[in-house]
Amino acid sequence: MRTGLALFRDAGSSTNGARFASDAVGRGALCVIASAPVDVTAPVVVVPSTQLSALCAHASAAVVGHPETKTRLVAVTGTNGKTSVTTIVADLARALSWNGANIGTLTNERTTPAAPELFRTLASLVEGFDPSVQHSVVAMEVSSHAMSQHRVDGLEFTVAAFTNLSHEHLDYHGSMEEYFVVKSRLFTSEHSQRAVIWMTTRTANVWPLRRRCR
Repeated sequence: MRTGLALFRDAGSSTNGARFASDAVGRGALCVIASAPVDVTAPVVVVPSTQLSALCAHASAAVVGHPETKTRLVAVTGTNGKTSVTTIVADLARALSWNGANIGTLTNERTTPAAPELFRTLASLVEGFDPSVQHSVVAMEVSSHAMSQHRVDGLEFTVAAFTNLSHEHLDYHGSMEEYFVVKSRLFTSEHSQRAVIWMTTRTANVWPLRRRCR
């Protein structure tokens, strides 16, 4: 926590963020944005829990100067293949003498970092791009957890790609239907301009994604 920043506090799935609020204020946080009142010496803004993660994403983008507006973004989702595809996209961009980079398993601890880390990483990449190069692309792995937790809220991808869907992460999502619904949120006008969907007989159930990305 750096002096002058705000702390977004959520209950979390295993650790209540309120435990860290006092420490954050002691380290210089000017305020706490939380889904319930917190007893700290700094101002506390209480918002609905359903909006907290999205607000954190938008605030994270603003703090680092909205790097998402300074490059084209490509999202890749699917149970498998995200790392390979994002790496290939970045390599292809560089082969075209564009600025190219990728965010995901090979660059960060999480497949899709939490919003503050995600936007810091994106800002660092954009800052390192050659300003004399006309085109820039950042390819990003977007996990179902990231969509569920609103980590990429505020991002609009030039292209979103879907690789496949198989029986994983059901401990988190509860069912294949919910797993699919969460991933399909990436393929809406809020997040994506275009879609590239890998179609096989095993993934025919993803056909509705074509209608969602308009």
